[in-house]
Amino acid sequence: LTGLFRDVDHDKSGELTIDEFEDLLQDERLQRYCASLDIKIDDAWALFKLLDTDSSGAIGVEEFVTGCLRLRGSARSVDLALSMYQQQWFMTQVW
Repeated sequence: LTGLFRDVDHDKSGELTIDEFEDLLQDERLQRYCASLDIKIDDAWALFKLLDTDSSGAIGVEEFVTGCLRLRGSARSVDLALSMYQQQWFMTQVW
């Protein structure tokens, strides 16, 4: 995963922007890896937000690797993580 991350980090900043992340999602290696972990990539923006745990607008290599491993499992794991993110976001908007 780290090598894949570095391959698509076009500007070598150590972080992926949403544009670089969308390129990554097209990479056959990531698609195979996600399929092997039963992670479905349906919504790039939602997945990006789940992986961007510090809400910086970019994903660091540690966020990427840790996030991919955290989301492995059935599609329900991804759905649950997305639901939790949406609840947290909502709470910050309400309070």
